[in-house]
Amino acid sequence: MTLYQDNAYKHGIGWSIWHPEWNTKYRYKIFKDEELQMLCGIFFREAAKRYKFHLEDSEVQTDHVHLLVHIRPSMSPAKAVNLIKGYTSRVMFLQAGNNL
Repeated sequence: MTLYQDNAYKHGIGWSIWHPEWNTKYRYKIFKDEELQMLCGIFFREAAKRYKFHLEDSEVQTDHVHLLVHIRPSMSPAKAVNLIKGYTSRVMFLQAGNNL
């Protein structure tokens, strides 16, 4: 019963698990640095916490990213990816600006 209670929402019960993947522009190898990969993973988890969905798993390769995300049934996968990418890119650019 707790399985259903954990996934109960206002008007229903359900699961919505997605596996988004995206590439860097022109497949540039931006994430060669392992520290940058770990930092990106941290920002993914922060974005998930901020926008109230659960990040099951994430993997950052040198030129692409894989996520496994459990979102609310009322949220579209495109909206979830936009929120994750927007938050992560903003925080990473702010972090890069502070290091200059």
